[in-house]
Amino acid sequence: MSKTDRQTEQVEDLYRQAGPAVLGYLTRRAATPEEAADLFGEVLVVLWRRRRDLPPAGQDRLWLFVVARNVLANHRRQAVRHRQAAAALAEQLRAVGTTPTEHGSTLNLRAALDQLDPVDREIIQLSVWEEFTSAEIGTVLDLPAATVRTRLRRARLRLRHDLDLQDEDEQASRQPALTGPHHR
Repeated sequence: MSKTDRQTEQVEDLYRQAGPAVLGYLTRRAATPEEAADLFGEVLVVLWRRRRDLPPAGQDRLWLFVVARNVLANHRRQAVRHRQAAAALAEQLRAVGTTPTEHGSTLNLRAALDQLDPVDREIIQLSVWEEFTSAEIGTVLDLPAATVRTRLRRARLRLRHDLDLQDEDEQASRQPALTGPHHR
Protein backbone atom coordinates (compact mmCIF):
# COMPACT_ATOMS: atom_id res chain seq x y z
CA MET A 1 0.00 0.00 0.00
CA SER A 2 1.38 3.39 -0.98
CA LYS A 3 1.89 6.27 1.45
CA THR A 4 -0.95 8.20 -0.25
CA ASP A 5 -3.28 5.22 0.14
CA ARG A 6 -2.38 4.95 3.85
CA GLN A 7 -3.05 8.68 4.34
CA THR A 8 -6.41 8.41 2.60
CA GLU A 9 -7.31 5.38 4.71
CA GLN A 10 -6.33 7.21 7.91
CA VAL A 11 -8.50 10.20 6.92
CA GLU A 12 -11.45 7.90 6.22
CA ASP A 13 -10.96 6.03 9.50
CA LEU A 14 -10.69 9.27 11.45
CA TYR A 15 -13.82 10.62 9.78
CA ARG A 16 -15.80 7.48 10.67
CA GLN A 17 -14.45 7.33 14.21
CA ALA A 18 -14.49 11.00 15.25
CA GLY A 19 -16.76 12.71 12.71
CA PRO A 20 -20.02 12.36 14.65
CA ALA A 21 -18.37 13.52 17.90
CA VAL A 22 -16.80 16.54 16.20
CA LEU A 23 -20.12 17.43 14.56
CA GLY A 24 -21.76 17.20 18.00
CA TYR A 25 -19.06 19.45 19.46
CA LEU A 26 -19.74 22.06 16.79
CA THR A 27 -23.53 21.71 17.02
CA ARG A 28 -23.45 22.49 20.74
CA ARG A 29 -21.43 25.64 20.09
CA ALA A 30 -22.89 27.00 16.85
CA ALA A 31 -25.92 29.26 16.61
CA THR A 32 -27.82 26.91 14.29
CA PRO A 33 -27.50 23.34 13.04
CA GLU A 34 -26.84 24.73 9.57
CA GLU A 35 -23.94 26.78 10.89
CA ALA A 36 -22.56 23.68 12.63
CA ALA A 37 -22.80 21.73 9.37
CA ASP A 38 -20.90 24.47 7.54
CA LEU A 39 -18.22 24.51 10.23
CA PHE A 40 -17.96 20.72 10.07
CA GLY A 41 -17.43 20.98 6.33
CA GLU A 42 -14.56 23.40 6.98
CA VAL A 43 -13.06 20.94 9.47
CA LEU A 44 -13.19 18.20 6.85
CA VAL A 45 -11.48 20.42 4.31
CA VAL A 46 -8.66 21.07 6.79
CA LEU A 47 -8.49 17.34 7.54
CA TRP A 48 -8.11 16.51 3.87
CA ARG A 49 -5.61 19.28 3.13
CA ARG A 50 -3.47 18.40 6.14
CA ARG A 51 -3.70 14.62 5.75
CA ARG A 52 0.08 14.43 5.40
CA ASP A 53 0.45 16.10 8.82
CA LEU A 54 -1.91 13.79 10.72
CA PRO A 55 -0.48 12.51 13.98
CA PRO A 56 -0.39 8.77 14.53
CA ALA A 57 -3.64 6.87 15.10
CA GLY A 58 -4.82 7.41 18.65
CA GLN A 59 -3.63 11.02 18.70
CA ASP A 60 -5.43 12.01 15.52
CA ARG A 61 -8.86 12.22 17.18
CA LEU A 62 -7.73 14.96 19.56
CA TRP A 63 -5.93 16.67 16.68
CA LEU A 64 -9.27 16.80 14.84
CA PHE A 65 -10.92 18.42 17.86
CA VAL A 66 -8.16 21.04 17.91
CA VAL A 67 -8.91 21.71 14.24
CA ALA A 68 -12.63 22.02 15.05
CA ARG A 69 -11.88 24.42 17.90
CA ASN A 70 -9.71 26.56 15.61
CA VAL A 71 -12.33 26.58 12.85
CA LEU A 72 -14.95 27.67 15.39
CA ALA A 73 -12.67 30.40 16.75
CA ASN A 74 -12.00 31.68 13.23
CA HIS A 75 -15.74 31.69 12.55
CA ARG A 76 -16.41 33.71 15.70
CA ARG A 77 -13.68 36.21 14.85
CA GLN A 78 -15.17 36.57 11.39
CA ALA A 79 -18.61 37.21 12.90
CA VAL A 80 -17.13 39.98 15.06
CA ARG A 81 -15.43 41.51 12.01
CA HIS A 82 -18.73 41.29 10.13
CA ARG A 83 -20.57 43.17 12.90
CA GLN A 84 -17.81 45.78 12.98
CA ALA A 85 -18.01 46.10 9.20
CA ALA A 86 -21.78 46.59 9.37
CA ALA A 87 -21.23 49.33 11.94
CA ALA A 88 -18.64 50.94 9.64
CA LEU A 89 -21.11 50.86 6.76
CA ALA A 90 -23.74 52.44 8.98
CA GLU A 91 -21.23 55.16 9.92
CA GLN A 92 -20.41 55.79 6.28
CA LEU A 93 -24.11 56.07 5.47
CA ARG A 94 -24.49 58.51 8.35
CA ALA A 95 -21.70 60.59 6.81
CA VAL A 96 -23.60 60.85 3.52
CA GLY A 97 -26.86 61.74 5.19
CA THR A 98 -28.53 58.37 5.68
CA THR A 99 -28.40 56.42 8.90
CA PRO A 100 -29.70 53.00 9.73
CA THR A 101 -31.14 54.39 12.97
CA GLU A 102 -33.25 56.73 10.87
CA HIS A 103 -34.50 53.65 9.06
CA GLY A 104 -35.05 51.17 11.85
CA SER A 105 -32.38 48.59 12.44
CA THR A 106 -29.36 46.91 11.00
CA LEU A 107 -31.79 44.33 9.64
CA ASN A 108 -33.16 47.03 7.36
CA LEU A 109 -29.65 47.78 6.18
CA ARG A 110 -29.00 44.10 5.54
CA ALA A 111 -32.29 43.80 3.63
CA ALA A 112 -31.44 46.87 1.54
CA LEU A 113 -27.98 45.45 0.80
CA ASP A 114 -29.57 42.17 -0.26
CA GLN A 115 -31.69 44.06 -2.81
CA LEU A 116 -28.60 45.29 -4.62
CA ASP A 117 -27.07 43.55 -7.59
CA PRO A 118 -24.48 41.08 -6.22
CA VAL A 119 -21.59 42.93 -7.88
CA ASP A 120 -22.80 46.29 -6.54
CA ARG A 121 -23.20 44.79 -3.07
CA GLU A 122 -19.65 43.43 -3.26
CA ILE A 123 -18.37 46.83 -4.41
CA ILE A 124 -19.99 48.53 -1.41
CA GLN A 125 -18.71 45.88 0.98
CA LEU A 126 -15.16 46.06 -0.39
CA SER A 127 -15.27 49.84 -0.20
CA VAL A 128 -16.64 50.10 3.33
CA TRP A 129 -15.62 46.90 5.08
CA GLU A 130 -12.24 46.32 3.51
CA GLU A 131 -11.60 50.04 2.88
CA PHE A 132 -10.40 49.29 -0.66
CA THR A 133 -9.94 52.06 -3.21
CA SER A 134 -11.77 51.95 -6.52
CA ALA A 135 -8.59 50.74 -8.19
CA GLU A 136 -8.18 47.95 -5.64
CA ILE A 137 -11.83 46.93 -5.99
CA GLY A 138 -11.35 46.94 -9.74
CA THR A 139 -8.43 44.56 -9.38
CA VAL A 140 -10.41 42.20 -7.14
CA LEU A 141 -13.49 42.22 -9.37
CA ASP A 142 -11.67 42.58 -12.70
CA LEU A 143 -13.39 45.88 -13.49
CA PRO A 144 -11.97 49.25 -14.56
CA ALA A 145 -11.63 51.69 -11.65
CA ALA A 146 -13.93 54.17 -13.42
CA THR A 147 -16.63 51.51 -13.65
CA VAL A 148 -16.20 50.76 -9.96
CA ARG A 149 -16.58 54.46 -9.07
CA THR A 150 -19.75 54.74 -11.16
CA ARG A 151 -21.26 51.54 -9.76
CA LEU A 152 -20.32 52.53 -6.21
CA ARG A 153 -22.03 55.92 -6.56
CA ARG A 154 -25.16 54.33 -8.06
CA ALA A 155 -25.22 51.55 -5.48
CA ARG A 156 -25.02 54.06 -2.63
CA LEU A 157 -27.90 56.03 -4.15
CA ARG A 158 -29.95 52.85 -4.55
CA LEU A 159 -29.17 51.80 -1.00
CA ARG A 160 -30.18 55.22 0.33
CA HIS A 161 -33.40 55.08 -1.73
CA ASP A 162 -34.26 51.56 -0.49
CA LEU A 163 -33.66 52.60 3.12
CA ASP A 164 -35.89 55.66 2.62
CA LEU A 165 -38.64 53.41 1.25
CA GLN A 166 -38.30 51.07 4.23
CA ASP A 167 -38.50 54.07 6.55
CA GLU A 168 -41.68 55.27 4.85
CA ASP A 169 -43.20 51.79 5.13
CA GLU A 170 -42.34 51.62 8.84
CA GLN A 171 -43.82 55.05 9.51
CA ALA A 172 -46.99 54.14 7.63
CA SER A 173 -47.36 50.93 9.61
CA ARG A 174 -47.08 52.86 12.88
CA GLN A 175 -49.89 55.27 12.00
CA PRO A 176 -53.02 54.46 14.01
CA ALA A 177 -55.95 53.27 11.95
CA LEU A 178 -58.54 56.01 11.63
CA THR A 179 -61.73 54.09 12.19
CA GLY A 180 -64.74 54.66 14.28
CA PRO A 181 -67.85 56.83 14.03
CA HIS A 182 -66.01 60.16 13.54
CA HIS A 183 -63.73 58.93 10.74
CA ARG A 184 -66.14 57.35 8.31
